[in-house]
Amino acid sequence: MASSIDGLWIVWYEHVQGDGRGVVVFNSGRLLGGESAWFYEGTYRAEGGDFSADATLTHFGKSTSKSVLGTVPEQSPVRLEISGRRTGADTIEARAEPDGGGKATSFELRRMV
Repeated sequence: MASSIDGLWIVWYEHVQGDGRGVVVFNSGRLLGGESAWFYEGTYRAEGGDFSADATLTHFGKSTSKSVLGTVPEQSPVRLEISGRRTGADTIEARAEPDGGGKATSFELRRMV
């Protein structure tokens, strides 16, 4: 069953190492996306204004690079627990927390299609 958030979204994040962008596709409870050296895959739920997801962030580059979690080493995959709230028809404010500790990161999702 299609969700009201199904589509292509841009991930906008900022942290002490700078800012970054990525893309994610939401489709019937599954998410797929990535950045320049990382890809995401997982599942999501959107009910009313609430948003949550369980995702895995996997490094495919050759060096340490920026991700939604900031600058992290090649350790991967990293499991993320994500929670958020719709702030408009085409925006979601969310927070990703790495499994097993680590620094949580806030980010915004903006619908493109």
